Amino acid sequence: MVSDNSVRVSIIVPVYKVEKYIDQCLESICLQTYKNLEIIVVCDKSPDNSQSKCEYWARKDKRISLIINKQRKGLGAARNIGLKAATGKYLVYVDSDDWIKSNYIEILYLAIEKTQANYVSSVGFYEVNRENDINICKALPAGEYSSDSERMLVLLKEIRAVWKRIYNRRWLIENDLFQPELFHYEDWGFDIGLILQAEKIVLIPEIGVYYRNDREDSLSNDNLVALYEDFRKSIEF
Repeated sequence: MVSDNSVRVSIIVPVYKVEKYIDQCLESICLQTYKNLEIIVVCDKSPDNSQSKCEYWARKDKRISLIINKQRKGLGAARNIGLKAATGKYLVYVDSDDWIKSNYIEILYLAIEKTQANYVSSVGFYEVNRENDINICKALPAGEYSSDSERMLVLLKEIRAVWKRIYNRRWLIENDLFQPELFHYEDWGFDIGLILQAEKIVLIPEIGVYYRNDREDSLSNDNLVALYEDFRKSIEF
């Protein structure tokens, strides 16, 4: 992993069956206006050409480190592996079929440095369908959420998306805030513990993530029995 003291932000990218999208994702990360990055790509035993594309990007940009899982472990496990390997002060999750605006990491970094929140989140994201139509999704207004009632509002009303936030990495580690190691709904179990442990959550108005909502090979198209079982396990977690 990158050991340069200038690294302030670690970006974790779990990869599985995204050969159509991974180039756009990694390009958007590598071209960020904020440069002091550690980019950890966790290839989760993908059956397509995703890994070779990641290897190409790792040769192209030395900030990229590859972790190759010998067997598929799921999205939550891949993110946990990346968190354990990260060295930056702050941490951002980016899903490998999404992409981000060129200044998004800089905006998040400046916001969390200024507010010293446990995590900072955008109020929303751009939802992109198969026809490339874009819709803005958001719920709560920008602001600081610190009191018990405010954090409960975040828990109940905020969009569950771990990939539109920047986290204090030490806070995640010290509070054992890892994700359920499932294939679906890992963000539900994670968010409950995350919000209950937080003392300060800050939502900012800037939107920077482009999220693909209905790609054909998405995990969300897996069978309903598996979906419901993982949802149950996530809430138990």
